[in-house]
Amino acid sequence: MFKTQEDMSRGIAAAFAILDRWRLSQAEVNGVLGFPFGTQVAEWRRGELSSMPSDVVRRFGYVVAIYRVIQKLPTGIDWLRQPIPDLDNQSPLVRMSSGDVEDLRIVRDRFERILKRQQA
Repeated sequence: MFKTQEDMSRGIAAAFAILDRWRLSQAEVNGVLGFPFGTQVAEWRRGELSSMPSDVVRRFGYVVAIYRVIQKLPTGIDWLRQPIPDLDNQSPLVRMSSGDVEDLRIVRDRFERILKRQQA
């Protein structure tokens, strides 16, 4: 996903900025990141990325992808906590913070589908 350590550092910092912009609680951030242990999230926020598992890097990639798609939708940040039919009437946040990386992919895919319908 990232070609260099510097690219990874910038990408992870951008993903944390997105999570902050979405005003997630620490519990929600932990769920999105797969429930990391102890002080790992604080270490990653400080740029200490050597202990970051590849699935967490993948999760950050999904966060950025979701953000890019929703920037094109007219719903604003309100979409995050509102149930939507394309997610079996669950909110994107509930799905994203379940701890399952596949739920992040599902949210991304659903928003891409919603965007395509709106552009058609």
